[in-house]
Parts: sequence; C-alpha cells; structure tokens
Amino acid sequence: MKRLQSSYSTWGYNFDAQTGIKLSIEDVVNDFNSFTTAANEYLFAELEKGYGEGLWKDYKETIKAMWKENDYWYFNDSGITIIFNLYEIGPYATGDVMITLPYDVFEAYIKEQYRIIK
Repeated sequence: MKRLQSSYSTWGYNFDAQTGIKLSIEDVVNDFNSFTTAANEYLFAELEKGYGEGLWKDYKETIKAMWKENDYWYFNDSGITIIFNLYEIGPYATGDVMITLPYDVFEAYIKEQYRIIK
C-alpha cells in the first residue's frame, strides 16, 4: 500500500507483494458485485452518521460510480480505506473523507492471499 497526498487530493496505490503489480479493487475481492453492494451500504450508513446534511444530494450515485476508478482505496491495519477527496461527496468544508471498511466485517470478501495474516 502506498498513500499519496497532494495539496488537493489523496490517492491510494496497492501492489501485490509477490509480483509488484498494481492492484485494483477487483483484483483483491472474491465477488466484486457482492462486495460493492455491502461496501456501499456500509459507506452510506457511516457517511450519514458522520456528515448527514453536509453531503451532496447525489453522493450515493458518486459512490456507486467510483468502483470503476482505481486509486480511491488502500489497505491499512484496520481494513480497506476508501478515499473521498474535496468536493466528491460534499462541499469544501466537508474536507477529505476517509472511511475504513473493517476487516472484521469485510474479510470474507477479500481473497485469501490479500488478507492479514493472523
């Protein structure tokens, strides 16, 4: 995992430790459609709790479309962190928003070779 940040944006880059190849979210999950459905519901709930009225009215559509992108996520010790940069889901005052999909909830969706070794 590599997290890069500029003055205005943050990106996540994930690489396979064995091959060095850059990974997409589709590379690391077992069932992409089931994963995105579960992840969307989790993200919607967390964003409503934390930001509620401060979100754009169409923020859910933005989230559903983001899965086609590649640099909006990264692995960390807690799970898969999803990055929302300025203006993506809310106004400037909302700032950068990062929500982690915790391993204890999403581990079953992650291919075994990319799970944390316990």
